[in-house]
Amino acid sequence: MEIRIYCKKATSLTDTKRRLPIKASLFILMILFLASVAAADVNIAPISDNTATASVALIQIIQGNISSNGQKITHPFTAPRDGRYRFEMAELRGNARIYIEVFNRLEEKISSNTCGNGGRLTLDGVAKGENYLIRINQYDGFSGYRLIISRQY
Repeated sequence: MEIRIYCKKATSLTDTKRRLPIKASLFILMILFLASVAAADVNIAPISDNTATASVALIQIIQGNISSNGQKITHPFTAPRDGRYRFEMAELRGNARIYIEVFNRLEEKISSNTCGNGGRLTLDGVAKGENYLIRINQYDGFSGYRLIISRQY
């Protein structure tokens, strides 16, 4: 699948079928993939004004639910490519917080963080094919969640 969006003269946003008015110079492009999609790259090239842009590849979205004190949920993860990976918590309700831990194939903890909604943990130097365990621990409150795994480059 390829999606192309072009900005011309900062007056319109054009895809292949329609033109949309632009009233600001900041654009947010959000692409959601179905769970059946294993990996997809979103590459955003800089526009000619030398503005820095970020490229992120959405790898996986995992749903879970923290419903009891001390609950721990482990999700396996295998890196499809070398790079820097971000593990972000989404859809935590209210003041719910979790403690996220990442373990390598030897089950050694390599990173951890306490997160509320939108909190994240980033790992550098992840190697293609490496297996990891992502453990979500109940910390404060109870909530469903989505763990969003993406590769930054």
